[in-house]
Amino acid sequence: MVSPTLELTDLQDHGPVADELECDYLVVGAGTAGMSFLDTLLTENSAATAIVVDRNPRPGGHWHHAYPFLRLHQPSGCYGVNSLRLGVSLDAAGREKLDPHDRATAEEVLAYYGEAAVRFAASGRVRCLFGAECRETAAPEPPAGDGGDGGTIPSHSLRAVVERGGAATRIRCARVVTVATDVSVPSMRPPPFPVHGDAAVVPVNGLPDAVAGGAYARYVVLGAGKTGSDAVVELLRTGVEAGRIAWVISRDVWYLRRDALFPNYG
Repeated sequence: MVSPTLELTDLQDHGPVADELECDYLVVGAGTAGMSFLDTLLTENSAATAIVVDRNPRPGGHWHHAYPFLRLHQPSGCYGVNSLRLGVSLDAAGREKLDPHDRATAEEVLAYYGEAAVRFAASGRVRCLFGAECRETAAPEPPAGDGGDGGTIPSHSLRAVVERGGAATRIRCARVVTVATDVSVPSMRPPPFPVHGDAAVVPVNGLPDAVAGGAYARYVVLGAGKTGSDAVVELLRTGVEAGRIAWVISRDVWYLRRDALFPNYG
């Protein structure tokens, strides 16, 4: 997986946060997309500086809200940033293999992005502000085609206001990088449908505790995506009889077998 020698410590606190900071790129969000952008920026631009802001206490994005039995649905070798290996299955040359059995857990993914953030900060060109919110940005866009691709970086005229711990910090930057998608997993929102007052709706994150406590005689799983499929498998794995599980599937489901996609792994 990742080396245990690096730890996610003091990333939020490289000295006191000033009233105004300056960087070339302000990255809003330290999830998969934001971390991949930072990794590529550090690799392909030898001078650019960045500040990454995230409301979570550490990097990882929606993985902070993942259910405890979640694993990647693809080999770990397909996931993460280019400069740091996530997979543990290697070939003779030390390269990651697309091993369908090598699929990182949520905790492993969070630890991985934690180590990536430590490495970014150690470069001296990235500052991490976790537990913070980017409230607003203002200023005209810099000229098109200027900066980010080995050319000149536009002047630091774009301003952002970042709030953390009740204090506001102004950031002057050339570019603000945001993630276009807004990932929302079931534990982050209420059910997207009406629920009868007598019905108990439990996000998939609460499934292990519900089963361990014997809270319910029957389970109804809604949906047959990865989350719904994982929920059914987890119920069966933890000893819930199949007759106690109802599975509501809104359309035909087609699955690809991993052993057929990766025939060289038993």
